[in-house]
Amino acid sequence: MDYRNVPMASPMPQNSPIYNLFILLLRVGQLIGLFPLHFSRERGTPGVRFQWISYKTVYSGGVVILLIFVTVSCYITGWLVDDGWTFRHILRTVFYTSSMFTTIALLRSTRRIPMLMQKWMDLDYLLGAKYGYPPHAIRYTKCAIIVTFLCCLGQILLFSLYTLQHVKVKAVSRNITYHERLYFIAIFPQIFEHLPYNLLLGLLCQCCYMLSILGMAYLDLLISLIGLFFSFRYQQITKKLRAVVWKVNQPEPNPTFWKDIREDYNRICVLGCDIENIITNLIFVSYACNLLLSLVYLRYITVIPGFTTEKVYNIVCFAVYATKMFLTSVYLSKVNVTSLEASIPLNSVSTRQYNVEIQRLLQQINGNCVAFTGNKVFRVTRHIVLHIFAIMLTYELVLVQFSQLNFHIH
Repeated sequence: MDYRNVPMASPMPQNSPIYNLFILLLRVGQLIGLFPLHFSRERGTPGVRFQWISYKTVYSGGVVILLIFVTVSCYITGWLVDDGWTFRHILRTVFYTSSMFTTIALLRSTRRIPMLMQKWMDLDYLLGAKYGYPPHAIRYTKCAIIVTFLCCLGQILLFSLYTLQHVKVKAVSRNITYHERLYFIAIFPQIFEHLPYNLLLGLLCQCCYMLSILGMAYLDLLISLIGLFFSFRYQQITKKLRAVVWKVNQPEPNPTFWKDIREDYNRICVLGCDIENIITNLIFVSYACNLLLSLVYLRYITVIPGFTTEKVYNIVCFAVYATKMFLTSVYLSKVNVTSLEASIPLNSVSTRQYNVEIQRLLQQINGNCVAFTGNKVFRVTRHIVLHIFAIMLTYELVLVQFSQLNFHIH
């Protein structure tokens, strides 16, 4: 069915809930070098524009250059240094490669964000009077941002403490005095293997590591909140249908009611197509990076003997990336689940009320799979959670079998 001919509403003022939600998310992303957009205070316009010549664009470009520099240095070290491709270096390379692709994917979507905001505001202007707005959307978003960044800071702090302890123990064993130089060389051997030590360069690399952690977490947060608040519109359609169909002593709706419901559902599908075109690459990058890092950390856990601080850190990192995948899947799959819920009350409509508009809406719901995809490779439904954990379980079983084989050989 072609949704593109459904008319949209006129622009709404900038004080709409969805506008405030997007502005909050975009401003948070700008702190870590993403979305170099400028916000205007004019009413009746998207209020967001992109400019090539601005300090925000320079900042974002500097973050990308720094990530590319650190990532390329990882590959150079692995190729040039003898025994360079150790498990630790492979993990380091995968981490910075994932961060680089995450940042580039988010920056590529920058120029399309204002268009998405305007279309979403149009839909809210039309449906807000009929169904209302997501309750406590800004408060929920603020809480999600705070929790996400606290978890990221905890991961960064745990890594720094683990590295600091490891460096101090190594300095004592070699009978040398601890200096911050040892700390930065231990964290970024791929840099100082080829370049002389410099405190400023070490601090820049430390900032790069922190931005990498925050950037990947921000990507998951962004697409999760988009999926959550978009699915709220499908829930409102279902709630209204249940109120009309299942309530006792409810007056029968007129035929135009069913037509309005179907057109509202169409408008939500139109917006879903627009969102899909913008975030489909982001979803693919998110799942690819989280799954790859989870598997690498899982492999690294199996090769570390005992229960050391290093193993604890890697277990925590594996749990973080696996949890992010799980929560992202739950929120994005709500779009698919809520889009199908409207068929339940529609199938309960009495024979006397049944008409062609209800039939068309049922055909649309059951005949079209409404779900976000990862670059058209996979659909994000609830089944994807089982597929991910099946991959991890299979991978772990293979690792156990190979470890037992190596034990018997030696």
